[in-house]
Amino acid sequence: MEPPRMSGPCAGSNCIDPFCIKPTCQMSCFSPRILPAYKGKKTKPLLMTHHVPLPQLAAEPIEARSNSFVGTHEYLDPEIIKGDGHGSAVDWWPFGIFLYELLYGRTPFKGLGNDETLANVVLQSLEFPDTLLVSFQARDLIKGLLVKEPKNRLGSQKEAAEIKQHPFFSGLN
Repeated sequence: MEPPRMSGPCAGSNCIDPFCIKPTCQMSCFSPRILPAYKGKKTKPLLMTHHVPLPQLAAEPIEARSNSFVGTHEYLDPEIIKGDGHGSAVDWWPFGIFLYELLYGRTPFKGLGNDETLANVVLQSLEFPDTLLVSFQARDLIKGLLVKEPKNRLGSQKEAAEIKQHPFFSGLN
């Protein structure tokens, strides 16, 4: 049985259309260069007998909103957990968690499980271990970044410029 006759981009033997259904087009365009081209009545290669459509990209519309999150529970902002919506201050909370973890070796609101951790982020006040000596400036910076009310959080007014002005960064260019 002869394949259907086609006109347009799939008609020639040098077809580059990825949706082409003409078998000779599939073999001439997409067969590996190191294998000989299919020439006759041998058993057809699997590529020729099954047409596999290419995956289609489905992009989400820009206007779409989501209440889901991706990330580590210990780094989530209280406003994300409560589903209150968020602004740019949402970026500074994880920075505070990160600094705390770098200085103390653990995150400040870690619970026994994810649910307890999320509850601690929302309900528990920030505490610093007494066992490690950390500068007042470092602790003050972390306190400013881990303010539960986003509009009062360090960085919520002037973004990074506000954070760079903190005494912890004094002397850094």
